[in-house]
Amino acid sequence: MDKIIINNLEYTTQIQQTNTEIAQGMQGRMWNNIQSMYFVLAPRMHSFHTQNCITPMDIVFVNNGKIIKIYPNCVPNSRESYVGFGDAVVELPANTVFKHKIILGQTVTLWQENQHH
Repeated sequence: MDKIIINNLEYTTQIQQTNTEIAQGMQGRMWNNIQSMYFVLAPRMHSFHTQNCITPMDIVFVNNGKIIKIYPNCVPNSRESYVGFGDAVVELPANTVFKHKIILGQTVTLWQENQHH
């Protein structure tokens, strides 16, 4: 299972890299057996939304492995845009950033199982 590490805590993750995976994201899904979703992106401005999502979430923009913007408790099924620069975005269940004291400047490390066998 792939995971990310933030603030010395591990979260199972599902990596989204293709255009289709990135566009789909958490739409129509619950968190069930994953604790986060990690989007691999080109380093530029990105806009995320929660339209068609059924669960609230925290949206975290990452650039060069550092958290640069946090949108906590994003309401599901909203057309509001959450904009930020980055080469990755992490989506977490709502309140995770508060509960685990995730703040700007912390490091986000992606650990892929297939790279560690």
